[in-house]
Amino acid sequence: MKTIKAFGLTLLAVLPITMFAGTGSSSATVLCSMEIGTCPSTLAYAAKTKFTAHLVNETVATIVAGTSTLKCKESTLSGSTKEKEGEPLPGEVTAFEFSSCSLVTGEKSITCASAKGIHLPFSASFASTETQGHGTLALSDSGKGVPAIEFTCEKTKCAYSMKPSFEVGGEPTWLSVTNATATLEKEPACALKSEATFNASYEVSEPASAHLSVAKAIAQGTKLCKAIPPIVGGVRQCPAGQEYAGSSIKANPSGGFPATFTFNTEKVLCNEMKLTGNFQENGIFAAANGGIQTFTYNSGGGNCTSTLAGGNPAVAVTMINLKYDESDIVYLQREKPQGQLGFQGTNGVVKLRMVIGATTCNYRRDALAGQISNGEVAGASTFLEISANWQLEAQPGGCPTHFIQTPLANFATFEQGGGAALYVAKE
Repeated sequence: MKTIKAFGLTLLAVLPITMFAGTGSSSATVLCSMEIGTCPSTLAYAAKTKFTAHLVNETVATIVAGTSTLKCKESTLSGSTKEKEGEPLPGEVTAFEFSSCSLVTGEKSITCASAKGIHLPFSASFASTETQGHGTLALSDSGKGVPAIEFTCEKTKCAYSMKPSFEVGGEPTWLSVTNATATLEKEPACALKSEATFNASYEVSEPASAHLSVAKAIAQGTKLCKAIPPIVGGVRQCPAGQEYAGSSIKANPSGGFPATFTFNTEKVLCNEMKLTGNFQENGIFAAANGGIQTFTYNSGGGNCTSTLAGGNPAVAVTMINLKYDESDIVYLQREKPQGQLGFQGTNGVVKLRMVIGATTCNYRRDALAGQISNGEVAGASTFLEISANWQLEAQPGGCPTHFIQTPLANFATFEQGGGAALYVAKE
């Protein structure tokens, strides 16, 4: 499994978790308040949304020019979008600041008096990728000049121009760029190499929720339905009077292993997965006790089994920071999967905990997707399939660095609170 090393932060190269745009959706990119691949208008950030990101703790931003490296312990990137949606979504970066910088050549290190972005504002564009809630942020010339970083370290004054493209994703949301090509602008006081690379990893702190995903816009609304929604005019429509004003939904295992967590060739296997929640008929979390309320993994009512090193230990698998009270269900398209379940809550970042023997390992989601496929004939079940990438937080040794979660097809039924099948349709 490929990993990306970014100044002390190791980012798992994510497993693509694709959500299909489908009939009636748009190809435009939006910034979304939930980590989902397609974002309804109600969850998309408005035009002129401000975003701010700071260097990830204990990392540095660098410009590597031959044997010399500029290292900055603090940096801030901030800007705003220009529209609510676009392809790509346009914006601008109005501040690109650096401090606590030094220029290191061999064993010699000199303190820098200043370091800053120049030729501001930069043009910025967000583009969605196929990975759940992930995308890119590309910086370019807005007419003031190619984006550049200028620094003064005693008698050395240099400016390097670049057009970096940041990877965007995860939770909290990170912006990461590795080995972006940088070119020396004409500076008589700079004796460094003319070609360099720029590297940095940022964590988003604004919007205040600290969650900002890059997704595809989807125009249609959602309707939860008690009956199989037929195709009418190219979309799934709920028959009149069959709307589910549901006080609750639930998912239960239907056989096999609802969740398989893979680390290299080792696995954690759970043959029971259950969740419950409360949603309005438009798929939005209910006002009282809304969203996902419970979410559990087990095997035979106890711990999950494994093929992990150390004698195939039993593993206790739990979700952290429940309740996910701002989760939503979104209609996607007429063909499978017809819907998606996004996970979000006010209690903090969605996390997974595994207790392996005496070792407790906590994981942050790098991607998490719930796909809903309607039953299509009378008596057929609707199924929920959850895929995810989990990245280890800073922990004592003994924890696998990551897990890729994959479901067995049709592993969990998606139901009304009373047990009958629940369906997803267009509003």
